[in-house]
Amino acid sequence: MKLNYRFIGLLLAAWIIQATLVPHIAIKTAKPDLILIIIATYAFLEGPSVGAVTGFFGGLLKDLITVGGAGINVLTMTIVGYLSGLFERNLFGSRSFLAMMIMFVVSLFSQLLYALALFIFGEPIDLWLSIRYVILPSAVYTSLLTLLFFSYLVKILSHHREDTVFK
Repeated sequence: MKLNYRFIGLLLAAWIIQATLVPHIAIKTAKPDLILIIIATYAFLEGPSVGAVTGFFGGLLKDLITVGGAGINVLTMTIVGYLSGLFERNLFGSRSFLAMMIMFVVSLFSQLLYALALFIFGEPIDLWLSIRYVILPSAVYTSLLTLLFFSYLVKILSHHREDTVFK
């Protein structure tokens, strides 16, 4: 796997914004998942194995800003990164609208998987209320941001051959 400085920079920027700005731009209980957008977009471009590895590291970053359930983000983001990589670029090219719809499904799956993991590890969770008031609105918010930024992210992340460390 090649180390991509642009991806690392975008992931760190998304992590900082997720921790500092996202709580202030939340619409009621809906918060976008910027780290997921970066990981899934990169996985779309590079495939499932890269998606799993980047999902792992993105999950570590998310765990640093999550109050409870340490390690659950690592698990869910690794799975989601891998599955996002299965869509790959050749499925939809750089069409933002299709990427938005796929990101809605990816975000929905990611949050449902996270809620399921919390439940399995003994956290009390009302799944139906979570779906209605948090998971579904957050998936919509995340997919709308994907519509705005997807084509720019593809341009930034596609030029990775020029700035890689390992060949």
